[in-house]
Order: sequence, then C-alpha cells, then structure tokens
Amino acid sequence: MKHKIIFILFCLAALYILDGCTSTISKETFNFSNINQYEGVSYDSFTFSLTDNPIINIQNNFGDVDIYGWRRNDIKIEISNYFCKDCNGKEKCCFECYASGNIAYFESKHNEADYKINLTVFVPRNMQSAVVELKEGDIIFHDRFCSDIDVSTYNGNITLKSFEGRINSRINAGDILFDNVVLKGKNSVDVTHGNIIFKGNIISNHTSSFKTQFGNVQFSINSKLSPLFECKGAVEENSLVLKKIPLKDNDGKIIISCSGGSIRLSEFENY
Repeated sequence: MKHKIIFILFCLAALYILDGCTSTISKETFNFSNINQYEGVSYDSFTFSLTDNPIINIQNNFGDVDIYGWRRNDIKIEISNYFCKDCNGKEKCCFECYASGNIAYFESKHNEADYKINLTVFVPRNMQSAVVELKEGDIIFHDRFCSDIDVSTYNGNITLKSFEGRINSRINAGDILFDNVVLKGKNSVDVTHGNIIFKGNIISNHTSSFKTQFGNVQFSINSKLSPLFECKGAVEENSLVLKKIPLKDNDGKIIISCSGGSIRLSEFENY
C-alpha cells in the first residue's frame, strides 16, 4: 500500500511539472507575438546570377538592411517579411524582388509601419555600385568590399565596416559610423539630426564633404595620407599633423561642417 501511494504521488508531481512547462512555452509564444505586434512572418530568398559589374538597388520603407561581401558574382537577398492581418495572408504583395541585366532590385510596396521587412544581402566584394534607400531602419555594410554606394535613411543609422570606395549619404535623424574605411573619389555625407563618427582614411584629389546640422563630428584619420582639412564649426580638439599648403591645386580637400555641435580631430595610426 505504501508503495502504491508513493507511485501515485510521483505521477501527480510529474503531471504538474509537465503542465507547468507547457503553460510556460505557450505564454512565451504569446508574449513574443504581442511584443512584435505582427500577425506572422514569412521568409523568402532570391539569388541572381548577374553579368559583370553587378549593381544592387534597394528601396525599403520600414526595416533594416544588412549587407555582406562575398567572393561570388551572384547577389543573394534574404527577406524576413513581418506582416499584419491587414495583408489578408498575401504577405508577398508587400514587395517586389527581381533582376534585369546586371542590376538586382528590391522594392517595398507598402507605406505603413505595420509592415516591416528586414533584408540580409550578399553582394560581390568588387560590386560596381549599390543604392539603398530607407524610410525607417538601419543600414550596415559588414565586410570589406570595394564599391560606390548611395545610401539614405530618414530615421535610422548607417554603419560601414572595412569599406573601400566612394559614398554619397543622407540621414534625417540618426548617426553614421565609418569603421576602418578607405574613402576614394568625391564623397558627400549630410546629416540633419545626428553624429558623424569617422575612423579610417581618405585618399582622393577631390573634395569630400561631411556635414551635420545638429550633432557632433569625431574624425580619426591618418593626416599624412589625407587631403587638406577645412573645418566650419567649433573645433574642440585637434591633434592632427595638418599640412600647411597643398602641393598641387588638385590635391583634394576634406570639408567638415558642424553648426549645432563640436568637431574633434585625431590621428588614426593603426590603419
């Protein structure tokens, strides 16, 4: 009799534990759905085998874009499409993804924050050019590759890691970070509300402009290799070994404009 009672108690305890585990899992799933406020998520992947000098053009309204360089000549676009019930189950109607010639296109088809599309993109490291435009979201270039890029986001941050090439960028509200980069040619960075943080080098005989209206500028660069500097704004720190005069008229120039913050300049010796 004693053994039977122990066995019954053991079974009841096991049922209690299993019930508790099941309830916990359901609760976590429910909370996850509520936090994201989306009906569901769909995943798609497109790979385009393009001709020489591939180009990518991304127009996304709401969502983040992560771009990686690889050794293949293909462009791969992985799509995480978060959709709400208003899409009526036709979540794929929210975007178009296709290729024409040597250009791969992604275009968002919605104008509401209820539809969030995150992209993970793999591109050739020697890609000819990239155009990325967002309304709200972050743009990150992760790996070393050489290209000309035109990037903009109305509300979000832009990060470039180990990038080499030319950049034309615009941000309304957000920061732009250059991490161990080499800029070439004529560059333009225009930020309305946000900071510009630069670490790397600029090798160019053209004029490169870095402007923020309401933010700060931190510039760490190898001044021995860089063009001349011209600062428009309050310079709080300057440890650069500046050149006195250009050797030639086309030696290039770096113009830093900061009307609502401060400018800090320092040497970047580790590049």
